[in-house]
Amino acid sequence: LMNPNPNNNQMALATWDLFGIRMQGFSNNVSTVRNFLGTMYGRGATNSTIGMQQAQTLASGFRANTARAVVLMTDGANFLGVSATAAVDQASVNASSLAICNAFKAQGTIVYTVGFGTELSNNSASSVVARQFLSDCATGPNGGGQPNLNNFYFVAPDAAALSRAFTAIAGSLSKVQILQ
Repeated sequence: LMNPNPNNNQMALATWDLFGIRMQGFSNNVSTVRNFLGTMYGRGATNSTIGMQQAQTLASGFRANTARAVVLMTDGANFLGVSATAAVDQASVNASSLAICNAFKAQGTIVYTVGFGTELSNNSASSVVARQFLSDCATGPNGGGQPNLNNFYFVAPDAAALSRAFTAIAGSLSKVQILQ
C-alpha cells in the first residue's frame, strides 16, 4: 500500500481484539510498518468497534489535502466479548461499528473492508451477517454480503486472496491520488 512512492504515502496501524492492543502512528518508513505488522497476532474475539475507534484516533494524523483511507481487516464476526449468559444483539453490535464507518465516509474518507480467513467464507448465519456488516461498512455500492462485488469490500479466505485484495486496494488508492 505504500507503493509506488512511499515518500508521499503514509500508513498507521492498529491491532485489537476486545480491547485496543497497540497502535502505530503514521509513518512512511516501510521498516517501521513491517516491524509493527510482525508483532501482530490473533488472540480471538473481534470487536470491530474498538478497531474503528482506534482508526478514528489515528485519523487525527491525516495530512490536509490528501487522499484518506481506512482499511478494516478482520478475521471474524463482530463480537463484544460478553459472557455466554448475556444476550447479545448482533445488529446493535454491528450498528455501533457501522456508525463509525459511516462517519468516516461522510468526511470523505474511503473505507475498505477485508474479511480474512476461512471463518467468513462459509455460509453459516454468523458468516453471512459478518460479510453483510463488512459490505455495509465499505465505501461504494452495497455488496449484498457477497465477496468482491465492489472495489471496497473483499473476502480473502487465504493468503493469495489477501494479496489480491491489497493489490486491488493499492491500485484503487493510486487512482485516487492521481485524481487529486
